[in-house]
Amino acid sequence: MQNLQSSQDYDNYLKNYINRYIVTSFKGRGRYDKEYFDNMSSAKKYKDHLIRMGERAVVYGISKPPHTILEVNVLMENL
Repeated sequence: MQNLQSSQDYDNYLKNYINRYIVTSFKGRGRYDKEYFDNMSSAKKYKDHLIRMGERAVVYGISKPPHTILEVNVLMENL
């Protein structure tokens, strides 16, 4: 792993290894729905649809960087 200077650098590093996306929508106290997508454009369209329907939703990228065996969720901001 390269020498990263800030949390933004680490987020950008993780975004280089995203292999799928997840849209998470809030359904009530402690309840969430999740939908998986292979590309960002489909995830964004689905998130926008949910928001138009009055729901709260966010897109996460699921990253699999080489420095860990675990998947890391990255919040995809400013879509």
